[in-house]
Amino acid sequence: MFSSAQSDWNLYEKGIESAFSQVEDLIKDISTSTGEDRQNIISQINSQLCDADKMIISLKSLIHEMPLDSRQAGEGKIKGYQARVQKLRTSSSQSARMVADNDAMRKNLLGNAGQGVEMGDLDGMERMRKVTSDLSKGTDILDDTILVATGTEDTATGILSELDKQKSTLHSIGEHNSDISGDLGQGAGLLRRMQIRAKQNSFIIIMIIIVIIALIALIIFFIVKDAIDKKNAGKEGQ
Repeated sequence: MFSSAQSDWNLYEKGIESAFSQVEDLIKDISTSTGEDRQNIISQINSQLCDADKMIISLKSLIHEMPLDSRQAGEGKIKGYQARVQKLRTSSSQSARMVADNDAMRKNLLGNAGQGVEMGDLDGMERMRKVTSDLSKGTDILDDTILVATGTEDTATGILSELDKQKSTLHSIGEHNSDISGDLGQGAGLLRRMQIRAKQNSFIIIMIIIVIIALIALIIFFIVKDAIDKKNAGKEGQ
């Protein structure tokens, strides 16, 4: 049962990581896409994140089949995956919103520029190009900032997951120490009982020796007494 659950767990983890990797690549493509292509990308992102949610639910159902010492680490991973799904959804929404805002600004600028060309305003057209270039640079900087923030959150999530693993390990060590302490206590009790029995046995042996010595002394006494009586009886006969 455990082997099967562990195998399923590993498959779901690979599926989740694959979904996250695809979503991160799709988020990067949002800034370079337009119109229907952008909507398709957003739809793919939502689909991948929904699949990740389903696999996380499957992991939750498998956690009860894992050994006790592995459950805490598994629960930490699940929390990390849930946080990552939420983060990717937020990142996707922010990227789509920024690109849409930039498109709106470009359209406004291009509209004003078109009017300027009709009126012969070449300076306005040049200013429009400069502003558009600045907006593109700003968008690139924002995209880079989002990627850095995403990487930082991934690192923090990984650290939290590792801390959960260490906590589980320490908890397991504590349980083993408790078992060892209990065994040592039982051993100490056994040694005390053996010492008491040894003292009792020593006392019994000493009493037996005393009784034997007393019996030997009594036998010697009677032998000597008998010899003396015989000697006295011989003298009286003479």
